[in-house]
Amino acid sequence: MLRGSEALAMLLSGIRAVQVAPGSPLGRVERLLLRGEVEPARDAAHLARTLSDEVALGLGLGGALLTQEAGAVLLGQTGLVGALGPLRALGMLGEYRSGLLLVDASETDPRAALHATAPLPLLEAGAADELYLLGSLGLDLSVAAGAPVALRTHRRALMERAEVRVAAQPAGPEPVRSFCREEAPYLFEGQAALYHAERRAGLLARLQGVLQALAVRTAGSGRRGVVVAGHLGRRAQARAAGRRLHTLRLGLAVPLAEAALRDFCTDLSDVLVLEEGGAYLLTQLRALVHQAGLAVRVHGTGAVTGHWAPRLGEAELEVELDRFAGAGGGDGPAPPYDLGRALPLPPLRPQLDAQGELSEEPWPLFVSRTRRNLPQFLPGDGRLRLLTLLHGLGRPVLVSTGPGPAFAPGLGRALCDVQPPPGCIAAVAGALSEATAVEGALAGRPLAVAVLSEEEALVDQLGMLDNVLARRDVLHVLLHAHPPEGAEMLEEVAGQLQAGGAEVLRVDMQEEDLLHRALEYLAHQRGPRLLVCNVQGTLGSQISG
Repeated sequence: MLRGSEALAMLLSGIRAVQVAPGSPLGRVERLLLRGEVEPARDAAHLARTLSDEVALGLGLGGALLTQEAGAVLLGQTGLVGALGPLRALGMLGEYRSGLLLVDASETDPRAALHATAPLPLLEAGAADELYLLGSLGLDLSVAAGAPVALRTHRRALMERAEVRVAAQPAGPEPVRSFCREEAPYLFEGQAALYHAERRAGLLARLQGVLQALAVRTAGSGRRGVVVAGHLGRRAQARAAGRRLHTLRLGLAVPLAEAALRDFCTDLSDVLVLEEGGAYLLTQLRALVHQAGLAVRVHGTGAVTGHWAPRLGEAELEVELDRFAGAGGGDGPAPPYDLGRALPLPPLRPQLDAQGELSEEPWPLFVSRTRRNLPQFLPGDGRLRLLTLLHGLGRPVLVSTGPGPAFAPGLGRALCDVQPPPGCIAAVAGALSEATAVEGALAGRPLAVAVLSEEEALVDQLGMLDNVLARRDVLHVLLHAHPPEGAEMLEEVAGQLQAGGAEVLRVDMQEEDLLHRALEYLAHQRGPRLLVCNVQGTLGSQISG
C-alpha cells in the first residue's frame, strides 16, 4: 500500500530528468526522490530545483528534443495556468523525441485555458494508484505523439493510500542523448505556427483508443445520470452509483470524450456534472448536448445547492448527490480504467504524416520547403559573423535564440536550432547541454549556446543564473548596442553571473579576430560562461575577464 505521493515518486524514479518549479505543491515527492527513499533509488543530480516556472518548462521541453531523455516537470503554485506562455509556443511542437510529463498539483483549474490556447493531452488522476497508472500512460502517450502530456492531481490523491502495481525498471547502459539537426529548427512562428496547430488538432483527434479506455461507465436505474470529472476519482463515482444512478467517469480532460458523453446522455432526462475548480466540463457538456439535439437537462453543482462549489469534500459531495437523487445506500461499483484497451500505443506521428488533409509533408520537409522564404542577413551583419564563427569552432554547436525576425536569417542558413519564447531561451540551451551527439554533424560532444539580445537577457536572467548555479556547460552570448553609460542593466546581469561562478569575457563585434579568439577560448572551457558582445563597437575592444 502506497500513498499517492509515494506512487508518483516511484514513477518519477525511472525518469532521467525531473525539473522542480519553485513553490511546487509536490514537495513530498521531491523529498522522496532526493533522499533516495524509493526504488530504484534516484541520482539526486538528475533532479533539479529551478528558479522559476519558465526555467523548469524550458529545461523540460529542451530536454525532450533529445533522444533517451525522458523527463518530468513538477509545476509550481500556478500549475499549468502559469505555464501557458511556454506551452503556447514551444509546447505546441509535435517533434519531441523523448517523453515529457507535466505534473500539476496546484489549486488552479487549467482545463479551459489549455483547451482554448494550448491544447495538449491532459490526464486527471483522482486516486493514489491512478497517479502511477496515468503517469506511466502519459509518458507512453508523449513518446507516441511527440508532444508533452499533462497530469493533473490534487492533495487527496497524494495523501490517500492504495495498492499500486509497480512495473520493473531495469537499469541499462548510459544512453546516447542525440539531437536531430535534420528536424531543426524548432520554432512556432508564422507558417510554422499554423503547421503545428493543425498537427496538434490532428493528434488530439486520433486519441479515440485512449478516450475510450479512460471513460468508465456504470449502469443504474431510471433516467438520471452523473458525469464525474477524473480528478474526483472513483470515490465520487461510487457514491453516485450507490444511489442507482447511471455514471460516467472521464480520466482524460483534454481532449473531451465527446462520443462517450453523447452515448451516455442519449436516453437520460437529467445529468449532474461533478467537478472541482471551474465549470469547464459542465460548459462543454451543455454545448455538446445542444449540438447533438438531445433532450437532456444538464445540471452543475450550483444549480442543485444554490451556490457553486469549487471544492467537493465528502460532505459537499453527499449534499449534491442527496439533492439530485435522494439519500444514498452506500457505495456502488466504480471500476478502474481499462488501459488494456488503449495499450500498446501506436506511434502517432507517422499517422499524421500520411494524412494529406492535415499536412502534405512531415516537419523536416516543411522546414526544407519554407526555409528559402526566410529573410537573409546583409553582408557584414554581426549576427551572421557570430553564428558563422560558432559553427566553425571544430565541434558541433546547438544554438538557442529568441523568437522574431532578429535571427530568422540564421534559421534559413541552418545556423540556429531552437527559438524558444523569452524566459526559456537560456533554459533550453541548458537542457541541450546534456546532448552527447548531433546526428548528421561533426563527431564529439556539442556546445550549447544561448544567444540573447539585451531585452531578452533581462527576461532570461533567471534562466542564465539557473544555468550558472547548476554548473551547466552553456555559453551565453549577450548582444547589445548601447554605449557604456547605457549598459548598466546588462552589466548588472553580467556581474551577477560572474559572482555566481561564470567566466565572463567582453568583446567588440567589429573586432572579428578578437571575437574569434574569444569564442575559441570559451568553446574549450567547461561550465557556464558568458560573452558580452557590443554590436556597435562602442563598448571597447579589449577582452577582460
